[in-house]
Amino acid sequence: MAQVDNSGTARAGPLEYESAPFKAKSDYVLTPLDSAGIHDIMAAVAPIPVGNIVLLCDSYGGKISDVTADSTAFPRRAGTQYCIQYFSSWTRAGDTPTRLAQVAKVYAAMRPHMPGASYVNYCDLDLPNFAKAYWGDNLARLVAVKQQYDPDNLFHHAQSVPVSLPAV
Repeated sequence: MAQVDNSGTARAGPLEYESAPFKAKSDYVLTPLDSAGIHDIMAAVAPIPVGNIVLLCDSYGGKISDVTADSTAFPRRAGTQYCIQYFSSWTRAGDTPTRLAQVAKVYAAMRPHMPGASYVNYCDLDLPNFAKAYWGDNLARLVAVKQQYDPDNLFHHAQSVPVSLPAV
């Protein structure tokens, strides 16, 4: 049932939500993990206490592959097996260093097995070249659109499409 707030705006669901610190990183898996990749991810996760990290695997394929990679901003289409999100959330501030280290350890263990592509909606301020990781070969086209419609970078955040191509 919709609720109406003080401004008269109708909203679906409650206006209150729980907020907790979290860390998320992601990878795109383009080919099935080989035995070394499976070993490395299991070895990285095994010593972490149950509940401290979650690996979410979002499958791709099907209709998403019918759209060409350059038809939209989103390039991960045909040939993508799935996306892994390495996720941890916690409530005690004192847990922050441990949780960040745990996610970083699992992510680092997978570097030899991953292409370096990441999902834009799992924002990750640790990525050295977020723009290439998020948009791949679509980046140059997105930068051109940004230059045309927002040359002063009015609409921006820490990892928005940049006004110019980043140095490689």
